[in-house]
Amino acid sequence: MKTSSEVSDAEWPTDGPTTGREVSLPPNVSIYAGPSSAELLRASIFTRLAITVQDWAQLAAALGSDCATFCHQHQNVVLIFDEDLDTHHEHFRQVCLRLKDNGDLGLEYGRCIFDAGSSLQAGFQMDKLQGGAVMVVNLQDYDDDDSEDDNDDDDDASLLAALGEPVGGAVASESSHA
Repeated sequence: MKTSSEVSDAEWPTDGPTTGREVSLPPNVSIYAGPSSAELLRASIFTRLAITVQDWAQLAAALGSDCATFCHQHQNVVLIFDEDLDTHHEHFRQVCLRLKDNGDLGLEYGRCIFDAGSSLQAGFQMDKLQGGAVMVVNLQDYDDDDSEDDNDDDDDASLLAALGEPVGGAVASESSHA
């Protein structure tokens, strides 16, 4: 892992530590120490984009360092933040064009959140750190390993069976007269 003196500005939005010693963060936490930390905390419009990419460095390269003034990359997720809706939509357009032009990266639409009124609504919690950096916690944990979910249909069926037969208005009144 790189120390803060070894991390370039382009790498800060993805996973750069904020001290001179090595720091290990939980997988759902990243540090934004980009040029717009104050703007991130003041933002009132957020868009969360889940990108179809396995190599997070490819996404960082596609975004480039100039996007760091209005977006933050956390693994394969991009958080776009602004105070003004028109500016936000322009930044969204810029990010989408960069994704298309620099690697033909796509979106996982079901995991995207557009024009949220708060970072929490976009699935992120923000905390200001000393030195002006912002700790960004990804609240939406999408695990690609669905092995735990393989028996969901069986679980649903057993739960419904335990509840018994459904009772509708007509059926209930007919059974009470019988």
